[in-house]
Amino acid sequence: MMSLPRFSLAALLLGLTLGALGCSDGELGARDLADPEVPESRGQMILFVGTDPETLASDLYLAQAVDSGDSNRVDEGGPDLIDAEGFNVSNLTGSLTSAMPRVAVEDLELFADGTSFPVPDRTGSLVALLANGRSDGPNAGSGRPYILDLAQQRFSEGPLLPGLSGVHFTWSGGFLILEQQVGEDEKRAVVSLVPTLVPDTEVLLPNFAPGLDVRFAGLERLSDRILLEVSDPDSGRFDVYRFDPNTDELVHLTDGVESGASDPKLSPDGNHLALTITDPTTGLRSILVFPIAEGPEAGWRLGETPDTECFWPVWQPILPEDPSLAPNLACVCQDADGNRPDIVRWFTGSESPPDLLTGGPQPELFDGSMNGLTVRSRPQWDPSGELVVFGASTQEDAIEGEALTLVALPLIAGTAYPVFTASVGSSGWAHFSSAVSRPHLLVWDRAETGLYDSQGSHPIQVVAVDQPGQAPHPVVLGRDQFVSYPQYLGSNTMLYP
Repeated sequence: MMSLPRFSLAALLLGLTLGALGCSDGELGARDLADPEVPESRGQMILFVGTDPETLASDLYLAQAVDSGDSNRVDEGGPDLIDAEGFNVSNLTGSLTSAMPRVAVEDLELFADGTSFPVPDRTGSLVALLANGRSDGPNAGSGRPYILDLAQQRFSEGPLLPGLSGVHFTWSGGFLILEQQVGEDEKRAVVSLVPTLVPDTEVLLPNFAPGLDVRFAGLERLSDRILLEVSDPDSGRFDVYRFDPNTDELVHLTDGVESGASDPKLSPDGNHLALTITDPTTGLRSILVFPIAEGPEAGWRLGETPDTECFWPVWQPILPEDPSLAPNLACVCQDADGNRPDIVRWFTGSESPPDLLTGGPQPELFDGSMNGLTVRSRPQWDPSGELVVFGASTQEDAIEGEALTLVALPLIAGTAYPVFTASVGSSGWAHFSSAVSRPHLLVWDRAETGLYDSQGSHPIQVVAVDQPGQAPHPVVLGRDQFVSYPQYLGSNTMLYP
């Protein structure tokens, strides 16, 4: 298997930047904060962390599909992932650590155990990495974010921060979101931001009272605004805020919501918020949806009955043919007595009852119905909004952590079918790219370490989910490696739904 030449990779990615990155006197230029389309080719590149089984050195890799007659092709074309006859694999960080001088000086380590996985920006032009202090080094317990510019093949660095544990880009990519765990005995969460183009600059900290637990909760499309979960460890109060790092505007979204709220999900149009509400007496969950402009008192509730609980709300993507349609969401609703789960589509704001998508016979699933099943991963929409994918198994397998099956459920047909089954419950890490014309799931089968790639052990699988009975397509890396956190480089719906 041939590796993609480094200069060819740089040229390829430079040609795909779409004006999101620029170059002026050797510095990064201003980013276009519009919503550019991501080239299909970049939406099908696969980013992953690979560890050499002999040296235990970890690096960031990029895999690109090729066909047998054009194995050296490095332009923005190439075969569809599901049709690929091979993959070019390139090491993105192996020869670039010399561009990170503080890593050695400060005794920091990339890809350390427990470090947050690398995160690409929405266009796939930049990748954010964390370097954490070695446990016996001078900066133990601290970390520094780095941004890898794929087009220019160089790093820029952010501030050294205590307890740095996670990193994200805003939707438009103007800021890097940093998550920390600070404190001595009891850690509390802190969220700060730095500008993507000048990350080693003053840290922006949303203005909250000391002692509150502040966590990153989601992105707003087409902007740099983010959602924050804020809780008070003393009173147990939970609130959701929207923060704009460009203006420092902090908006309280949940004023008046009772305690027991969690899992905030912002609608794609940014106008509605979904919350999961847990009843403190029964422990049952329901979903509250309300228009942000009017507040929680103008909301609607799903699952607020003694015999049903509803949870894991997921908004349907905005449909290009009619973006003015009211937002809908899918969720899991479960019978509180028999524990039968169903997938429900809820037309929020409508007086029509929810659409029970799995209510009819399901001949392709286990015993032919949803009875006796456990839904084990949050439903997710394909980018077209035409089907829902969720993870399920029998209740026995769920208890043992075994055999999780990914199931596709088309809205029109209403009959679900399995698309991928792992031998252990390890296939929940699965996501789409919204830059491809046909819905493909990228699945990380953690049961297959990838160590013996040449013998057919393939931890990365590409699964076409638009029709039943399609075999998964393994991503053959051509090398023995431990593999972790594979993800689409561009338009990754796991990060940018």
